[in-house]
Amino acid sequence: MITLRPITADEFPAFAAYFVPDYAAEIVANYGGTLADALSQAAQDMNDDLPKGADTPGEILMCIVNTGAVIGYLFYTLNSATKSAFIKDFHVLPPHQGKGHGTAALACLQDQLKSQGITQIRLRVAAKNAAAHRLYTKLGFFPTGINMAKTL
Repeated sequence: MITLRPITADEFPAFAAYFVPDYAAEIVANYGGTLADALSQAAQDMNDDLPKGADTPGEILMCIVNTGAVIGYLFYTLNSATKSAFIKDFHVLPPHQGKGHGTAALACLQDQLKSQGITQIRLRVAAKNAAAHRLYTKLGFFPTGINMAKTL
């Protein structure tokens, strides 16, 4: 059974250890550049978004848990004016992928958000992340725009 719970300060380093290299790989895949530069950018972006780690006000960082073990992370923020949640990062750790845990985690999130009066979930998915596109489409998400970039 999949549950979501807030990440603890002690668990935050494990999240950062996953997040920075994963985000850096996404930066390189989608925008080019060197891995070293992307790692630096990813670390800076994480520090900008989560300056107080797990205790950053306004940022919600959850552990995805299956039978007591952390199997992934969900990072989002709420916008009360639009009654929406924006997922900033969602990741099921590789040994647990392909087993329906992502679908179950998003269903759990949806139930929690509905009970809080949230009426929409928004997110951005990298163009080259085909697995995420398939998952989100299967769960009823639809495109609302296209991000574009040009390297000079």
